[in-house]
Amino acid sequence: MDIDAYELVATPTGAGDVVTDSFCPSWPCTIDNLVNGTEYTVTIAAINAAGTGPASLPSPALTPFTNAQAVRGLIGVPGDESLMVSWGEITDGALGGGTFTGYQVTLTGGSSPVVETITDRQTIDHSFDGLSNGTAYTVELVTLTSANSAAVTGNTATVTLVPATTSTAPRNATAVLSSPLVAVLSWSEPLASGGATVTSYTVTVDEQSNRSGRRSAVAATAAECSTPVIDADTRVGSCTVSGLSVDSSYLATITPVNRMGDGTPATVTFTTDGFPTPPPPGDDDGGIDDGCIVCATDPDGDDVPTTGEVTAPGVSPGVITVSDGVATIALTGADGTVSYSDSQGRLVLEAPGAVNVSGSGLLPTSTVSVFWSSDAMGNVIVPSTGLLDTDLDIPADAVAGVVVVRVDTVGSSGAQRLFRFPVRVVTTAVIGTGDDGGSGGGSGDGGTAPPLPGTDDDGDGETDGWGGGPGSGGGGGTTGSPTSPCSGCVSVFPAPAPGTPSPEVTSTDPDVRPGGVTVTLPGGGTGSLGTPPGAGGSPTPGTADITVTGDGEVVVSLPGTVPVSGSGALPGTTVTVYVDGIPVGTTTVGSDGTYSIDVTLPPGIDPGRHVIRVDSTDAAGDPRTVLFGIAVAATGTLPVTGRNDLAIAWAVLIAALGALATLTGRSRRELV
Repeated sequence: MDIDAYELVATPTGAGDVVTDSFCPSWPCTIDNLVNGTEYTVTIAAINAAGTGPASLPSPALTPFTNAQAVRGLIGVPGDESLMVSWGEITDGALGGGTFTGYQVTLTGGSSPVVETITDRQTIDHSFDGLSNGTAYTVELVTLTSANSAAVTGNTATVTLVPATTSTAPRNATAVLSSPLVAVLSWSEPLASGGATVTSYTVTVDEQSNRSGRRSAVAATAAECSTPVIDADTRVGSCTVSGLSVDSSYLATITPVNRMGDGTPATVTFTTDGFPTPPPPGDDDGGIDDGCIVCATDPDGDDVPTTGEVTAPGVSPGVITVSDGVATIALTGADGTVSYSDSQGRLVLEAPGAVNVSGSGLLPTSTVSVFWSSDAMGNVIVPSTGLLDTDLDIPADAVAGVVVVRVDTVGSSGAQRLFRFPVRVVTTAVIGTGDDGGSGGGSGDGGTAPPLPGTDDDGDGETDGWGGGPGSGGGGGTTGSPTSPCSGCVSVFPAPAPGTPSPEVTSTDPDVRPGGVTVTLPGGGTGSLGTPPGAGGSPTPGTADITVTGDGEVVVSLPGTVPVSGSGALPGTTVTVYVDGIPVGTTTVGSDGTYSIDVTLPPGIDPGRHVIRVDSTDAAGDPRTVLFGIAVAATGTLPVTGRNDLAIAWAVLIAALGALATLTGRSRRELV
């Protein structure tokens, strides 16, 4: 009978289940469903129509297996002419039923393969040396077992690596100043990249030295370079350094970076420009006489084109602004200092006080120096914003007259400029007074009035005042010293120019109460004390009893206020009134050029002669001053009519002559 099939029975030699397969149609036969790694013996029996025959003797012990798995986590780390690979230790379950016999590590990519076998199962890394940087190498790792001793599907892992090192230093590093406080760094790529492309650069800039330590005082940040840029074609790197200081040296360090890390750095040093300090100005007028109103020069004294702007005459605060197209400087009075411009474009400042210097477009960390004529007012270091705003005191010994304020700057472009501003100074020093001449056999001379109140004109080092009245008597008169004004004297500053009409003083009649005096002013307009002659209407309640006597005395009987008024002043400007140099009131000129104010004499003022000073601005924007001499009567006494034996007169001080003109009329007098 023919054999129809074979029955195979696999019996574990140890623990485990017996596996029977009765469906093998022909020899040889394969039995499935065994457990890999389990040892079995196998018997075979033939099957025909009559049934299953006897089983064969058991076979030698057999162990089923499958391919081992590849190791997990194979990674490589490139080094300088070397590679190192590592992996996870193979587990029993990954051996496919076989027994571990080794790891076979093969390196290809060089001139010939390198094969290494590692028999220690717990050794999980291997290194290769003597390789070429920049060359790609492939590492193959095969898990070997008793079941498979070569690479088969599933038991092999691979990784490709390129040995490399860090880059050499960049070449041809240079630093060029593109502006006074900006430098451009550039360099060529390293000669050897180390086998890995340089992908970026790290640039640091360190200050090595700095004049006067000015960075710590004014710079907002330290010097730094922008993000380096690498040209795709030339591979040249560059960056821009900002935040520099003037007159300083720097060290720039340029470090190439590839995937292996920081390479060898290159360094380059550079220095920002310093700016020599121009010599201080002399005592000359800085070009005022040759037509320079607002101008600028370079340090060599050559003129620089500028544009300027001056506030309208008389407008307070007055400001002069000048620019060379880069730097702009403005000069005005500081808070609390009266300032305005006059008709000649000069800045009028009241001393004592302070000036304000402001500006823009200046070079950060540079020094701005300010001079008052030949005197240094101060130095200011420009902050990182390039802006300037500082107050500087007017010198304590400043006298009335015209001076030049010079502001030395460095613009953001690096150009040095010496800006000059014409300044007219008026002073607010207390006005002195003059004694009358002593009695004697003849008439004594009166003291001399100064050409401008509050100045030292006679050179004695003290502020001058009005001259005293003449003396009389039986003996020789003595010259009066400047300690007491004459009542009825009127002085106008500045005096009229030669050849122009003299100011005219008009007073009320003695029976007019309250009385007053009016003076016509050079340049137009009037100034009045008390009730102007010919004025109608009733006096303001509370007005002091003011009398102009037949001898020209202006007598003020307290208590009460003293009216002060005028016309022909510049609208919107301020009028200030002083008594013996003490400010007692201010008012603003109306749109029609007139003003009026009732002032109160200082408390406790002594009976006797005093000065009421009125400072205003004429329609052309020029300052003017009127001084009225008065006699103050004690409260409750009759008006003082003056000494009839005195030749009391109205007077106007003519600055060019330096003398006080004497007048004898009563109700209308003309100054000559």
